[in-house]
Amino acid sequence: MADRYNAEFVIQENVPHDDSFSGTFTNRNLEQVLNFISASSKVHWRYLNNNADAGKEKIKIEIFI
Repeated sequence: MADRYNAEFVIQENVPHDDSFSGTFTNRNLEQVLNFISASSKVHWRYLNNNADAGKEKIKIEIFI
């Protein structure tokens, strides 16, 4: 997902690293995909920088419980 959406994920230490998600999302933006994951798990997310300049700067997203 990081490469597809030009994003950097910052994962908090309390997030289990052995959890995995799979699925196929076509025509969905990053926010929609992350909302699907949040709705089906205890994982939450938030933007650390929401001002990424048109693909030049990676979007930074924090993953937490």
